[in-house]
Amino acid sequence: SLHLLPSGQVFYSRVGWAQADMTLTETAYLAFSGPAAGVWTDLGQQQFYDRQEGTAVLQIDTTVSPAAAKVYVIGGGVSGPATTRNPQTAETIDLTSLAGASWTTVAPMNFPRTNVNAVLLPDATILVIGGQRNGKWNAGPGAVLEAEIYDPRNDTWAPTAPMMFPRQYHSVAVLLPDGRVLTAGGVDPSGPPERDQRNMEVFSPAYLSMGARPTITASPANIAYGASFNIDTADASRIDSVVLLRPGSVTHHTDAGARYVKLP
Repeated sequence: SLHLLPSGQVFYSRVGWAQADMTLTETAYLAFSGPAAGVWTDLGQQQFYDRQEGTAVLQIDTTVSPAAAKVYVIGGGVSGPATTRNPQTAETIDLTSLAGASWTTVAPMNFPRTNVNAVLLPDATILVIGGQRNGKWNAGPGAVLEAEIYDPRNDTWAPTAPMMFPRQYHSVAVLLPDGRVLTAGGVDPSGPPERDQRNMEVFSPAYLSMGARPTITASPANIAYGASFNIDTADASRIDSVVLLRPGSVTHHTDAGARYVKLP
């Protein structure tokens, strides 16, 4: 997966599948030297080499200078011995400054997950949804119905209500404009012969039950890049933060364009 950093470089987090280099853990970034030219530089060894069918997300905080940026890689990994498989683990790299950046493991999830999706939520948490305990074509995939939410501030995972259907290979999960999360599709390798999941489910995070939501009375129809803008509300005194979230576009468990941007 590739992530565009606030500094302009493109970071490669090695989430996916590269059969020819399954023993490598090196990540890298691309610095452009022209519209169609640039230089790749190695940056940071991941804790595990096999992140096959895992997921990755990017969080940005522009309330500090320079803008803080962290990439999280979550789950994935079905090959080799248990010491190199890591479907229950997650790790992060702080890319605020590329000099000396390194990977750090965070608390493990409650369930091993490969073929998993992650959704950036507006309260700075990360919803991890779906996946399975074993490889995507395993006859006993071990679908994980329970979603869980990661809180980077406390390094904790909180299980949530289970889904009704398995969400595995080729499933998607996206944040909706009303704050809920839509999950759909997926391939269940244990099902005969119509194994495609042709249904959708909607998850309501707990923040939707915290009382009346702020009311926006005015906002601009368009915003210029890098410019200031006004959003009017009578509820400003009880708003903790304002963030931008890009609409989702998921393929193979990663939305490389997904970004949470906290605004000053």
